[in-house]
This record gives sequence, structure tokens and C-alpha cells, in this order.
Amino acid sequence: MTNIIEKLRPVCAKLNLFVFPERMNRIKYTIKFWLNLLLASAISAAIPFGESVIFKSLFFVLTVIFAANILILITKRLHDINLSSWWVLLTFIPLIGTIFSFILWVFPGTKNENRFGLPPAKASKLEYAFAVLIIIFMTLFFIVILFILYFSSLYTPIDKLSISNNL
Repeated sequence: MTNIIEKLRPVCAKLNLFVFPERMNRIKYTIKFWLNLLLASAISAAIPFGESVIFKSLFFVLTVIFAANILILITKRLHDINLSSWWVLLTFIPLIGTIFSFILWVFPGTKNENRFGLPPAKASKLEYAFAVLIIIFMTLFFIVILFILYFSSLYTPIDKLSISNNL
């Protein structure tokens, strides 16, 4: 089995399959990650949820494509920090994955060449501005969600009050 893998390695490297030589800085990672999630959400909302096998198959294929794309983005970001691709497995652990994703945004990459290649190109001013807008939007979105959750927990429907008073 290892002989087959060794024979396929140069072919995969030439075709750039399963090889992630690139590194990605924080700004480009932020933009591509959130645009990918936004696009995946828009497409999944546009697909009508029916009992049809075609719709379910289409939804499954699109989910796999977007999940693979996000894993590739995380891998490129890990390479910029000089970490192995195996660290991507932490994203599958519920609370640890969230903390780990935050760490990928906070820690800068290595400034010089590392084992994964040359440093990525610096982000342009437009990319910086776009990333700042994304961060502001994310912050406002989470504040609104927390606000809704807080006030929805305070709200008690009248029907529940009347039922609990009768008991």
C-alpha cells in the first residue's frame, strides 16, 4: 500500500491534488472564510427543501464542497502559522474547535520562510477594509443574537402563565 502512495505522490504534486503548498495570512483567511460561509448559507437557503432525492443529493454535494473548501482554507492558515495540517482535526471538537478557530484569526503567521514555503503576499488596503467590515458585521450579528436570546428567555407566553396558574 505504501508503494502505491509513493508512486502517486509525484502525480498528486504535479496536479496540486491533496497538496497545500500555499500559506494564507489572517486578512485573506478572514475574507475567504466568511465569504465561503455566506455563500454556503445563501445557496442552502435557496435550495427548496423537498422530499425529492435530487434536492437532497444537491444539498449533500454542495455541503461537501463547501466543507472541503473551508478545511483547505484552515490548512493554508495552519501552514502560515507553521503548524501541520493534522491540527485541522481540532475544529471537529465542539468547544475546542471554536476556540481554535479564534486562535487562527489572532496569531500572526511566521514572517520568514517556513517549512511550507514563502510568506504570503501582504493584503491590500481594500482587503484590510473588507476584513474590518466583516469583523464589524460579525460583532453586530453576535450582539443581535445574544440580545434576541436574552429577551426571548425573559418573554413568557400568556398561555404558559395561565396553564401554570391553574396547576
